[in-house]
Amino acid sequence: MRPSVAAVLFAGLLLTLAATSSPRVVGDGSEYVHLAARLASGHLPGAGESRHFIFYSALAAPVVALVRPFGLDAAAAFTILNGLLLLAAFYITASRLRWPWCAIVFAGPVLWWLDKPHTEPFTFALYAIAFVLLESAPWWSLVAAGAAATQNPGNAVLVGILAAAAVAGKAALLKERRFWLGLAGGAALAALHPAYYLARVGTPTRLASAGDVHWVTWREYTAVLADPNIGLLPQVPVFSAVVLAGVLMLALRAPRRLAQPGLLAAAVSAAWLAFVAATATNVNHGGTPGLSRYATWFIPLAIPLFQELERLLARRTAWMALPAVASAILGVWAFHPARAEAADRPTKLASFLWTRHPSFDNPLPEIFAERLRGLDENWLPVATPGCEKVLLPGRGGRDSVWPMPCVPVTPPARCQLPGATCYANRTKTGYEFVSPRVSTPQAFRLARSATWPRSAEPFVAEALASLAWWNMSPREAGDVDAVIQSSRHVGHLVVWQAENRFFAFAADVRPGAELVALVTRDMTGSFTIESGPIEGVRVQVRPGRGRQAIRLPSPQPWVMLVGEAR
Repeated sequence: MRPSVAAVLFAGLLLTLAATSSPRVVGDGSEYVHLAARLASGHLPGAGESRHFIFYSALAAPVVALVRPFGLDAAAAFTILNGLLLLAAFYITASRLRWPWCAIVFAGPVLWWLDKPHTEPFTFALYAIAFVLLESAPWWSLVAAGAAATQNPGNAVLVGILAAAAVAGKAALLKERRFWLGLAGGAALAALHPAYYLARVGTPTRLASAGDVHWVTWREYTAVLADPNIGLLPQVPVFSAVVLAGVLMLALRAPRRLAQPGLLAAAVSAAWLAFVAATATNVNHGGTPGLSRYATWFIPLAIPLFQELERLLARRTAWMALPAVASAILGVWAFHPARAEAADRPTKLASFLWTRHPSFDNPLPEIFAERLRGLDENWLPVATPGCEKVLLPGRGGRDSVWPMPCVPVTPPARCQLPGATCYANRTKTGYEFVSPRVSTPQAFRLARSATWPRSAEPFVAEALASLAWWNMSPREAGDVDAVIQSSRHVGHLVVWQAENRFFAFAADVRPGAELVALVTRDMTGSFTIESGPIEGVRVQVRPGRGRQAIRLPSPQPWVMLVGEAR
């Protein structure tokens, strides 16, 4: 397929996506819109100064001025700019790679940002240009990498990485004037961000509040690539499979090609970008269809690998058509711009792991808490609906930290330290505890309304342990097979049950409170209240009598009822 034909098809895809979606401002997009609008009106940034550099917004400003007479807003102008950036990068890439590789690179996560005022299409397009031109026109590669660094100053390291790779591949470049001009241009562009902020506010960047440079743990370092919620590899499976297969193919058939400067530059760049992403303080950010926005940076880095595969296969790449089409279809479906943000709920893969194999994945606490409680909700404890996986805060033994309805089990001392966090992963006979590996512990607040009352926790723990709770399961009142069908004048109700026993806990028990039970065998039970077990009072419920009311001692802060088959 000729590059021009491929570009026309890609342009048609972008137009279709834009026409079937409505431009939205997400994440920090309002800052870019505000800056572009001011620049389009002939005004410089205001005294408040945006945390984000003006370069991307300055590119959008002429488009904003052009579309205003047609009644279009700034968000629509950014859609046009993003589309033009992606189309230009696609055409340049298609002139050096066959269309299947282009489809795998471009028809993916970056499409979601098409109609959003955000720098992801800008950075993606420039990295695609930088890596596809590294061999044939490295001077433009350096300029593109420098331009990308205007919005993320930490990424300026890529200018040096690409320059070193270009010289390693062709030492004669050191004698070429255009190489030095390209290096100077890339370095100058990368220096714009710190120079601007040093001159305006006396600090090299306003992004310091959004990133904290420090040594990171392996879990933090790999999250942007491997985490089931925000990671690139789990969320873009066809791309991941093709990259892995390509590396294996080179390793088996032409291992020396893995040492080509372009491939090494991509690998070193990926290693550095993973570190930059890991130092962001807001790991589970909004303004995304789910995966980390930083994940889009890594996709164009596969271009040198695809170039080597084309050489190895001597352009016999017709077999790539099927995975390329599959990748494009999946990418358009999963990352259509009209899709809503999804950073406030776990992915299907994460939900499966957390509920079926809870010990397999112990994510960064911020990700687990925000995916289950909601975005930017730094409250603990938090648990999966069936209590298969629980994240507990350390309170030094001062408070109850187990959320209802999860069974309170005494955690190890390391989990009780103030400021600590621990995962409780359910096993066949209880919980095992794992401390998440983080370099800088996040400050969480205790959600007291979600925990067991402190006075009740010892009674609850003892009662459920005596009932072998690990062979029981929580129930919601009204479930078809629930022993407790409903309640009256009770603030909160927790029920655990098995075939021959049940546990019911009612909090905020008001006058006239009662539970309505439905059993299939004779059951007898006893009450415990805040002052202790109530002696001499037994509750009996029998099958065949339909729903039976159990009057609770009231008023009480809480009442616990334990029932067993006679």
